[in-house]
Amino acid sequence: MNQDQIYSHHLKNVSRSFAFCIDRLNSPFKHWVGLAYILCRLVDTIEDSPWKKISQQTEAFEEFETFILRLPEKEKVDQWATTFAEEIPKGEKELLQESFLFFSDLHQLPKNVKNILSRTILDMKQGMAHWSEKARKDEGNALSLQTMTQANQYCFFVAGVVGEMLSELFRFSEDKYEISNKTLEDSYRFGFFLQKINLLKDQMDDETQGRFLVPDREEMRQSLLIDGEGAIDYLLSLPVSRKDYRIFCAWSLFLGLKSLSFIDKSFKEKKMYKIPSAETLLLLGKVELIINDNEKLKKLYNEMLMQNFAKTESKKKPAAFRKHEDIWLYRLYNGKLTPHQMGELNLVD
Repeated sequence: MNQDQIYSHHLKNVSRSFAFCIDRLNSPFKHWVGLAYILCRLVDTIEDSPWKKISQQTEAFEEFETFILRLPEKEKVDQWATTFAEEIPKGEKELLQESFLFFSDLHQLPKNVKNILSRTILDMKQGMAHWSEKARKDEGNALSLQTMTQANQYCFFVAGVVGEMLSELFRFSEDKYEISNKTLEDSYRFGFFLQKINLLKDQMDDETQGRFLVPDREEMRQSLLIDGEGAIDYLLSLPVSRKDYRIFCAWSLFLGLKSLSFIDKSFKEKKMYKIPSAETLLLLGKVELIINDNEKLKKLYNEMLMQNFAKTESKKKPAAFRKHEDIWLYRLYNGKLTPHQMGELNLVD
């Protein structure tokens, strides 16, 4: 198998929906995004693995960072992979077993691409390490987000920075594309939207495992209104000449929105419901047919939005600007957002 086939194989094991969307991207953009998602998944595995000792997780985060910064020896990576708990899912085990390949591929990327991936993945690692440490200190080793501000901060590191990374990678593959301040903020909204959909979907399972990531279900649900507005604006800002990335973003966005009613029903009835395969294929086909028509995409988005939200529901006003020294996460973040933009993203009270 070539690199893209290897990535696709592993992504299907850990995230079938993302693998499906990534497969539509053009090369080499497809290769960069596939590798980025795999490395992000490795960080996520460090956070989620049931460690016997706190020190083991800390060491796993630290070693991961050294692998990102410098090409490691295979023996060291293989040893690192054996420290994870046996209980982790099979797909994540296989990912760990081949992790040296992924670190090696990272260090062979063009310098600018490598720098984008490395910075983003280390930002994610910093954020996840922060929340893991907070769980140990404040909640007896159970991560509990108390407010929507905290939920936004959590989503910032596990998904928002991925939106910024995708935009930067896309710009590197598309010379005429420019990232404005609004586009940057919208890329974060795009990440927030998809992550909150996942948090609502996984709430029951997460809470049985001691992860309380939805402080108020209805408040998080309503926050999707403003996040979704940024997400659709991000999609519509993409050049029509790049149908591949438009489809990647559109399929993720519309499937997330389509799944919301099934997620609500699952939570209410305490039984898992999913979008029927026929409806999924119908939606994907419909989106692909109108992928270069912004007016039709926005109309479809609004129609689906109205199916899930009442007309009277409102959006939260962004928080006021605060100096960056007052925002703890600014010290962990190395991207391009300003403190003011962080306020606009509701990352401060």
